[in-house]
Amino acid sequence: MSIQEPVGKHDYPNTRRWGQPKRTYYDGSVRSFYLTKGGSAEIRILSFNFEKTEEFYVKSAARKGKSGASYTPGKYIPAVGGLPGFDGRCIVTHLGPKVEGASSLKIFPSTKSSFEIFDFRPYHVILRDTGKYTQVKHALCKSQGPRPNPEACPLCQAGEKRIIGGPRILSLTKSQRLRLLNHEAHIMQLPFSEDPQRFSGMKVRSLGAYCENCGAEAYSEAMLRSMSEEQVVARVCQGDYHCTDCGHRGKLRETLTCDGEDVVRGQITYKNIEVKKEAASGDKTRMIFNSDLLPFERLPHSMYRLRYPEFMYNEAMARLKVWDLKAQAAPYGINPEEFKDRERYVQVVTNSQLRDVNWVVFGQDREKYYKNPFFS
Repeated sequence: MSIQEPVGKHDYPNTRRWGQPKRTYYDGSVRSFYLTKGGSAEIRILSFNFEKTEEFYVKSAARKGKSGASYTPGKYIPAVGGLPGFDGRCIVTHLGPKVEGASSLKIFPSTKSSFEIFDFRPYHVILRDTGKYTQVKHALCKSQGPRPNPEACPLCQAGEKRIIGGPRILSLTKSQRLRLLNHEAHIMQLPFSEDPQRFSGMKVRSLGAYCENCGAEAYSEAMLRSMSEEQVVARVCQGDYHCTDCGHRGKLRETLTCDGEDVVRGQITYKNIEVKKEAASGDKTRMIFNSDLLPFERLPHSMYRLRYPEFMYNEAMARLKVWDLKAQAAPYGINPEEFKDRERYVQVVTNSQLRDVNWVVFGQDREKYYKNPFFS
């Protein structure tokens, strides 16, 4: 069974009937990219296609955990009321104003863009058998080198299976997505070359831009010289052009040069990026993208540079082959296409919402947990 098998292929874990095989439940850590404050990771953007998702950040009053330390519980919970088949049914909007201590409950709506990326950090695969179902989760390895290190990581010491993060979802807010687009514009000013020394410190120069269909000139060299490099990328590369000669709408074809050679622009999908999560004002954070010290290279070359064993690369690529962004970006990664009964899908998703709301509001006090108001 593939580690990355869509959750929707398995029924909700608590509904196993006598004689049926035990269900497998995949934790959000299997499909999502996470960074803690102060953390960093090397990733590859696999595609600039993205899925837009609506979420709520639900936050409750501070409370004490089992260790006695105080913490503020909060979770991002998918907003599902407007999705096909839900007919407005959403646990957060239904229960939010009615929960015990609602005055201390804060609900913040959020729109995010989900990109598919390749995460080069090592993880451990953790299997937990609850008796009713098997839970699979990925825990970040504390030894961030290519090989396990029992002295640095308890999970390495325990012999837990170690994998490369591989395909994951990077969910970005509007401001974070704009920051990523700005970094893409920076990369597109560089000439593509797999030799990191060839054009070191140089940028491309555009001699003209033309309709890709009929060849009519859209921007002359003189017009392009009057623009900043950022303006050239924004107008010529990142937007669609409507040709007044033939009516075609699409990307422009450019004539580019650098150091006396014909070149093509660098692409963000051919270059790894270092992502950092830095502290901002108050308890907020800021996501930073940088790739200046990383070369243009193919995925296998990145693995070789990072010195990962071949078997780890092969396992990650096997997961990538069956990766489906639309299914993984669905609420809780539960693919609606795997359900013949739409109502069953709605029940599974709202049950997952309910689990998150109950934890935020009541923690481990299960006696107070709410039941699903949409299904008896």
